[in-house]
Amino acid sequence: MRSNRLIRPNAPKAIGFMLVGVAALALAGCGNKRELKPAQGHGLPPAPYGRVQSRGADELLKAPIQAKPDRNVELRSRSQEREAEAMLAAARSRKDAAINRLTAELFENLAGLQAAQRIDILTTTSLLPQAEATLQSALAGYETGKVDFATLLDAQRQIRKSKQDRLKAQGDAQSRLAAIERLLGEDL
Repeated sequence: MRSNRLIRPNAPKAIGFMLVGVAALALAGCGNKRELKPAQGHGLPPAPYGRVQSRGADELLKAPIQAKPDRNVELRSRSQEREAEAMLAAARSRKDAAINRLTAELFENLAGLQAAQRIDILTTTSLLPQAEATLQSALAGYETGKVDFATLLDAQRQIRKSKQDRLKAQGDAQSRLAAIERLLGEDL
């Protein structure tokens, strides 16, 4: 009894394998590639009315030339149209991406130019005169003994820093202007 139970659960698997094997053998002949020949003892079908000879197997399998061109030409022309449309859309996409990139770069440089010009104006009209006034005040205080030498040096350092900031802003403005001219392709 015990050995009988071990065999039964595997029986459906074995039957399944056998069915697969039989199906594989039955289908093995379907993929053969050989010349078509009529069955033994049978000939080719009779020739159509008005035809002198019957056609061979190769002739029967070939599609008439009149059936092929229209469909092929139609398919080819439609696929060429779709390809041309896709190429045109891709070119438009590339053009739009280039325009967007150049526009963004132009506006970035324009904003940088305006910021550099504002820094130059602020430094020239406000920071530098204030630093010079601070130096004059520190110099007068140093001469009277109310301010130490470090304060005087700090006032001179502030003037130099203001001049350096102004030169840096002017250089940045020129650099941004050159980048804008390069993007536009003409001098401003």
